Amino acid sequence: MKILNLNSPNFDKRPDNSSIDTLIIHHTNMQDADSALRRLCSPEYTVSSHYLIDKHGIIYQLVPDHLRAWHAGISSWRGRESVNNFSIGIELDNQGAEPFPPKQIDSLIALSKELISKHPIEARNVMAHYDIAPHRKDDPNHFFNWELLASEGIGIFPNINYTAEQKVLSNLFYEDIIKIQHKLKIFGYSINPTGEFDFQTAHVIIAFKRHFCSSSFINNNQELWTLEAEKKLNHLMSMINEES
Repeated sequence: MKILNLNSPNFDKRPDNSSIDTLIIHHTNMQDADSALRRLCSPEYTVSSHYLIDKHGIIYQLVPDHLRAWHAGISSWRGRESVNNFSIGIELDNQGAEPFPPKQIDSLIALSKELISKHPIEARNVMAHYDIAPHRKDDPNHFFNWELLASEGIGIFPNINYTAEQKVLSNLFYEDIIKIQHKLKIFGYSINPTGEFDFQTAHVIIAFKRHFCSSSFINNNQELWTLEAEKKLNHLMSMINEES
């Protein structure tokens, strides 16, 4: 695996005693890789990532792993704020609404395996930008194949298949809603169990469905809680319970 090194000035030190245990996948949402690299390496912008992979599968390293790149922004995962402190960020060259080429994904898989071998990154900690910032981010887009990554030992994905039978969260009782919120929080999302179908809940559901229920996410109202989503969340809960 060949990695080209570029030097972004946009980084700082990680907090003392912090360990790298999380991997965050992004897409650039820019015209091309050159445009993204210029921005990520420009001191005019307070943004960077550790790596960028272009559509041909070429990997660029912009910030050394041991330093803190500025890719996550305001974020939280598994009860920890400021995900930049303990994560590595990988940007995928993508205009925002297009599929990811096989060569790009092949390089992502190879790089991710290398990073997981070097750092204590659990499957549950390989997440999207939208998972750690559901109220403001939507990358990578719905074409990203999380199930494929999990089949390569990268990340977690429920190995079940359900049709998108509708179960509308806004019509459920308080007890039903708070159970779903509680499970999403245990899994890792930043959500306060209120028992209400509120703004934060809608955004977390959209993030969860974009990651784990891509077919129903595309075909239906994105914030609807479907039977597929419920079954997959329950299966994920059993998977993380087995790991603990």
